[in-house]
Amino acid sequence: MELSIEQLQDAHDLRSVIGETLSRMPIDEEALRRGVWTYASAEHAKGASPGDVINELTELVDSARIAPTAVRRALARRVVLWCVESYFGQLGGEPMGYHLGGPAIITPRLVP
Repeated sequence: MELSIEQLQDAHDLRSVIGETLSRMPIDEEALRRGVWTYASAEHAKGASPGDVINELTELVDSARIAPTAVRRALARRVVLWCVESYFGQLGGEPMGYHLGGPAIITPRLVP
């Protein structure tokens, strides 16, 4: 499927917003979740596969250079979960024991 210039720009803008959210410490997890949901929903509407969307989001988390590694991996798991929720229309649940009422701010550090 060929995308229009506007669709390509929208996807780039949404990835930029997610990347910017990941670069601010502490990370506003609620803002990140909204960005992931918006991006995944938009990509789904354009016909992107769930695997492609997950790969894009995982690359964004990895490029944020968040440390320690365990924190980055845990954040990547949540990002993938939010992506799947949005892509398949199951927003706002409490899957896999993750309590949405918990802290909305996480405080990893950036690797120099």
